Amino acid sequence: MLYDLAVIIAVYNSSCTIETLINRINACFTDETITMRILLIDDFSMDDSPVLIDRMAERSANITAIHLKKNYGQQSALLCGLRNARNSRYVATIDDDLQQAPEILKQLYQYIVSHEAD
Repeated sequence: MLYDLAVIIAVYNSSCTIETLINRINACFTDETITMRILLIDDFSMDDSPVLIDRMAERSANITAIHLKKNYGQQSALLCGLRNARNSRYVATIDDDLQQAPEILKQLYQYIVSHEAD
């Protein structure tokens, strides 16, 4: 299946924010007819993040949880996500700590599509 959008999130000790982030991302695209997937790459978190992302992946077909064997750092986690997002037309990354408003993803996607960007 070719997805319209893949959102990659490097997850590290974000049990306090990750569910809120995912809910806000999903809320942005509820009225859309796009196919979206979310790739959660756990960078060997020491809190409950691995359990939480596994639960989210079990509950939702558009969420994939990937666990790294040790802490490799954010860039390596994002690279892992990029490797697993090959079947997506567009790819976005966002931090797991809600530092950026996830609602920006919808605006970015709409802009890219309306301008027929590569």
